[in-house]
Amino acid sequence: APPGWSFWQAETSPGRPGWDREVGHEAPGSGTLTAVSEGCLIQSINVRPGEIYGVSAWRRIQGEGSATIRVRWQTPEGKWHAVQLDKVLGTTAPRDEWGQVAGIVTVPEGAGKLVVLLQAAGQRSEQDVIWWDDVTVFRLE
Repeated sequence: APPGWSFWQAETSPGRPGWDREVGHEAPGSGTLTAVSEGCLIQSINVRPGEIYGVSAWRRIQGEGSATIRVRWQTPEGKWHAVQLDKVLGTTAPRDEWGQVAGIVTVPEGAGKLVVLLQAAGQRSEQDVIWWDDVTVFRLE
């Protein structure tokens, strides 16, 4: 996985994460998910209930598959929390171009961490790649 990120995929998913030194949204360098039928790059930040955050990333897709951001919550101790409040963000930008995926989330009661999941689904081969770049999470209130 790219520096500072972890990676998860379903047991039946044969894919892998990576770092592309040459391809990027505005400058070279981006995280990749290749041949991932169900998986994601993961990073979390500490938050407090009631705070409002903007979440944004840029994605580009080659071949099969879909790319979304899922924002999920954890307790301050790192246990999954309020999964029914997950927010899934997508874009209608052309697949083979960089498209911004963005949204706004409010931290629910009991949450202490905002978890960004840069998701890939439906990839079937080594030619199926999703690039993720310029990920930002910023407090609005």
